[in-house]
Amino acid sequence: MWNRACPICFTRISRFLVLTCSYDITCPTCRSPLEFSRQSRLLDSLVGFLVALLVFHLPLPHTGANWVLRLVATVLAFCFGSALLLFFAADIVLRPRPLATSFPHPHS
Repeated sequence: MWNRACPICFTRISRFLVLTCSYDITCPTCRSPLEFSRQSRLLDSLVGFLVALLVFHLPLPHTGANWVLRLVATVLAFCFGSALLLFFAADIVLRPRPLATSFPHPHS
């Protein structure tokens, strides 16, 4: 965890590149395809969920649309909590190669 470096050439990956291209990260030096590790994604979701749960139980002002405010605040808290964790603690690994695109039986 906390690495944010290419596993091939050990070049540091920018934090903003990690946030903006999370599903399509390529190393700026060696051009190898990268992705987040499974532990990083699970921890990201857990922290986002815990922050959203904390915000959900905060007392909000009593208005007519209190449930809408609570829902919007919870969704925004999940988004910001998970993005903030990836901003500081993203572990990057090589993206696995895709499987064969054709059916594996031999042609007649």
